[in-house]
Amino acid sequence: MMDNKILNNGNVKIYYTIKRGKKEALVFLHGEAGSLSAWKEILSFFERGDYTLIAVDLRGHGYSGRPESEEEYYFEKHVEDILSILKQEKISEVILVGHCMGGMIGMMFASTYPLIVKKLILINTGSKLPRMVGIFKPILWMIVKLMEGVKFVKGGKRVDYAKYKNSHELSLPRLYDDLIAMGVSSFAKQCLACFRWNGEEYLKDISCPVLVIGATKDILYPPSTTKRMAEVIPRHSIVFIESNHVSIINVPRKIYDTMMEFLQ
Repeated sequence: MMDNKILNNGNVKIYYTIKRGKKEALVFLHGEAGSLSAWKEILSFFERGDYTLIAVDLRGHGYSGRPESEEEYYFEKHVEDILSILKQEKISEVILVGHCMGGMIGMMFASTYPLIVKKLILINTGSKLPRMVGIFKPILWMIVKLMEGVKFVKGGKRVDYAKYKNSHELSLPRLYDDLIAMGVSSFAKQCLACFRWNGEEYLKDISCPVLVIGATKDILYPPSTTKRMAEVIPRHSIVFIESNHVSIINVPRKIYDTMMEFLQ
């Protein structure tokens, strides 16, 4: 059973769940517009073992607080939140697990705090924005800036992803649920913060063993992009599974089995 916890980091409350075990601590970081509920099935497999498990609602997501300024959504702030959670729980070493944006935050954390991160697992993520986002970035930036002013959809919820199992990465019903759960303004601010991302500078400085999990049908981070990213990481192994970008929802057992092979 996972216990619910709250971290007060300045003026932002960060919600997370934790289950104490005798083995290493695994910290799970979800993608943009998601929440810790995206890990529900994978966590259920891990709960049968003896790892310490922590799953975080990143700031602006799930039940966590919604800061007002765009700067409060920068990846550096997410890194600070994770570090503060570890201090609050008195945990000195972790294995970070990140999906999409959570993987990007994991790269930054592992590069910044190499003595804390013993292993890193990156799932459906990249060192740069997806190519399609990069191409349309100027137009997307204008759209997102307009969305930033939408205050009447405030969010503060978690999506039940069980109903979206086997969904496409661009499933409109799921994306709509994500947007409403996060809140339009918070989503826009996080998008603007993501536009700053360039992880190339962090990859070469990651000293721990890294497992890169890609998906054969991922249209945001296709296998060719995933391979190029992995080649920059000094100590990496790479696995491709039959799925799309939302593999942690669609094929959680495959993700769990792949992770366990790496962890053991």
